[in-house]
Amino acid sequence: MVQKVFKNRQNPLRVVVKVGTNLISDSKSADGINSRMLEKIAQEVISLQKMGIQVILVTSGAVHAGSVMLAKNNLKSAKNSKESSDLRRRQALSAIGQNIIISAYQRAMAKLDLPVAQLLLTAGDFQNRRTYTNIVKTMSELINLGVLAIVNENDTIATDELQFGENDLLSAACAAAFRADFLFILTSVDGFFMNNKRVPYIDTLSAEHWQAAKGPETLGRGGMQSKLRAAQLCNLSGINCAILPGDKEKVITQFLAAKDLMTHDVGTFFPAKKSSKMKARKKWLLFSCSRGAVSIDAGARQAIEKQGSSLLAVGIRGLRGHFLSNEVIEIEDETGILLGRGIINYNYREILLMIGKKADELRQENLLWRQKELIHRDNLVMENQSNAE
Repeated sequence: MVQKVFKNRQNPLRVVVKVGTNLISDSKSADGINSRMLEKIAQEVISLQKMGIQVILVTSGAVHAGSVMLAKNNLKSAKNSKESSDLRRRQALSAIGQNIIISAYQRAMAKLDLPVAQLLLTAGDFQNRRTYTNIVKTMSELINLGVLAIVNENDTIATDELQFGENDLLSAACAAAFRADFLFILTSVDGFFMNNKRVPYIDTLSAEHWQAAKGPETLGRGGMQSKLRAAQLCNLSGINCAILPGDKEKVITQFLAAKDLMTHDVGTFFPAKKSSKMKARKKWLLFSCSRGAVSIDAGARQAIEKQGSSLLAVGIRGLRGHFLSNEVIEIEDETGILLGRGIINYNYREILLMIGKKADELRQENLLWRQKELIHRDNLVMENQSNAE
């Protein structure tokens, strides 16, 4: 299937593989890690590489591994504690668990002579365009060196406003940065379910999908809703996504070998939009950490989404946050639904004076200090979240 679909490609196929906490955790083991599962993942990576596919791995599990280590050493464990959701406690547990996680991966990959490197990232790293570009270059150079990049969110230093919060979203951001063809989210379930039946293929997410994704809490912070969100962002970025049962032997290889990805017998597939030709800069915007938001009226939304217009002051109805000019902010409708994001040309104090005014009014009041566009269309990316309510 891979050769058939991508037979005209000049560059190697690229994939990002995300591994969930529940999949690789084992509280009964000495380090809280399921070593047999890591060996399965190692075998999968080697199989993909032998097919000429470039692989980046995004892993969860550091916080859980840190918690298990504390419990094993009769120290105060955060497991099942009210403090387990506290930022400082998560940071401490992550600091403990990161070394445990990467050491476990090193042991598993060493059996197959595959060297690994660790990349610890935060949402803030994706906010700065230069840093973002350097992340991409580092990933590419590791690939060239034959080293597997293993990415995790740097919970040790990340603050709430600079966190992805779920590695599902981090993996989608890495897939966009890496210009991947596929994001494979390996989890402990068989895919996405509705009415107790696995859904093999989802082209467009509906309100029913989002409602069905609500489920019980798990060891990780993600859950099925964050996986749907990752799939949605991949879809917008022109990246294929699949949620697959990670406990199956070489499940990714099996998935790619299917004659028809729409009717395969494993996991759930979210195909990329064929018409999506999003530029690298807009992919960066889609995942960049925001500093605030402006709310816009229906007319502004229509002009931006249907006519490709820039955002003007006349269409703004409110704002949130204390952002500066040239920072990335979110664009919301008047009910608070996220519509997109972009680089704002004015700071929040300036915009407070500009809300709802036309360009002529702004000039008369000497408020149009820079360009008339508050967010230029070249620095703006919109996403349809009407079905995510």
